[in-house]
Amino acid sequence: MRLSELLRRTGIAAKSTLNPETDPEISSVALDSRKVRPGALFCAVRGTRQDGNDWADRALESGAVAILTDRQELFKLRGRIAVPSVPYALGPLCRILTGEPDRNLLVMAVTGTNGKTSSCYLAESVFREAGLAPALSSTVIQRHPGGEAQSSMTTPDAVALWDFVKESTSAGAKSLILEVSSHALHQGRLGGIFAKTAIFTNLSHDHLDYHGSMEEYFEAKYTLFSRHLSEDGMAISNVDDPWGRILAERMGFRCRSVSLSDPAADWRILDLRVNLEGNRFRLASKDGDMTLESPLVGEVFARNLAGVAVAALELGLDPEAIRRAALTTSVPGRCQVVRSGPYRGAVDYAHTPDALERLLSGLRPLVPGKLVCVFGCGGNRDKGKRPLMGAIAARLSDLAVATSDNPRTEDPESILNEVCAGIPGKSHSIRISDRREAIAKAASLLEPQDFLVVAGKGHEDYQILGTQKSHFDDVQELSSALSARAASACPR
Repeated sequence: MRLSELLRRTGIAAKSTLNPETDPEISSVALDSRKVRPGALFCAVRGTRQDGNDWADRALESGAVAILTDRQELFKLRGRIAVPSVPYALGPLCRILTGEPDRNLLVMAVTGTNGKTSSCYLAESVFREAGLAPALSSTVIQRHPGGEAQSSMTTPDAVALWDFVKESTSAGAKSLILEVSSHALHQGRLGGIFAKTAIFTNLSHDHLDYHGSMEEYFEAKYTLFSRHLSEDGMAISNVDDPWGRILAERMGFRCRSVSLSDPAADWRILDLRVNLEGNRFRLASKDGDMTLESPLVGEVFARNLAGVAVAALELGLDPEAIRRAALTTSVPGRCQVVRSGPYRGAVDYAHTPDALERLLSGLRPLVPGKLVCVFGCGGNRDKGKRPLMGAIAARLSDLAVATSDNPRTEDPESILNEVCAGIPGKSHSIRISDRREAIAKAASLLEPQDFLVVAGKGHEDYQILGTQKSHFDDVQELSSALSARAASACPR
């Protein structure tokens, strides 16, 4: 596609230093100068660590026909096209260049601090049961009817995202479920995407090292609804969360509220029954109700399921498809129960104060014996949550075991010092920086009525120490530790 046609169809206000008589053919869009091929349009995005403008000359040497920049002082350099914002131009450019592959897709997006991945898995199952051949882009995996691959981040950059959308529709996808992070929204990675329904799960302390405040964090999340909801689209909000109430108020008639406690909500979660085998509840509105059962354990998963069910009903999908999906969907690393003989535990991705509190408070009444929690906090990330998580683990479990969780380039013991600063002196707690040893020690202390929670990493199958990533799978480690405990209890 000619550059002039590409810019015209995206409606981007641009000024160019290119010779008016030349109108190069654009074959691709690139963000990384190392991936530039002849005919590429190189988009110089300014990141938190690097500025794409510093690599523009290398991109031209590799065959880029033009450089898209929003640094106006660089406009007169060779081959530059100046736009108000490269990140916000990038998505629409990719959409047009990939042939508008979303034109016939039913799109659902999910955002929030916690519950995004489980909601996306549930939505994928609902769409599949409804015959909508879903494509899924999530923290854990990207897949469509033609194949799947592990994800490297929650929401990919715009180039990778639109390549995935095109690949998905070519493979026969009729619908698309997107897990959307606040970073992606703030950085404009979702450009060109418009969802028919968008779900807000909750908002709690996380990523404040990036956003600065809860208010700014919320505004980033709100961008999904203010910029990426189609004209006839509907927002679904959990109004038991205070930020969810704010979102519902802002969206007005374009939002359906869901609640476990608010009788004025559009949809209510009623008669909730939770045990270690799963959940059962009624989802009711003034127009009727339905009963849902799920193997996902805990109140938080009931809320996630309710949000997805309401979104599906707003789309006019068959309630039976929702029931079937709820009954059969499990999510890797989300309260994933592991057993060996009489010994039980679960692996969960809870890595924020709110998620850990919801997880432990939900499990506490279900466990007849001791509730033991192994947890940690990531290195080079929001330090403010470390003592908060220590305090929560100590308050809601009978034994809190503080350990490492991707310490990265920070000293693991220094991280644990900050975590343990939140643990009261008389609490039942221990600290073991080696995560494998911590899980094994916690399991060795279990009795048959007890329950061991390993929190923080969930689906992740690695541990990052320094700059090295090595294999480490909490599910595997917990399974081995429980098996060892069961073997030690057998009479010889």
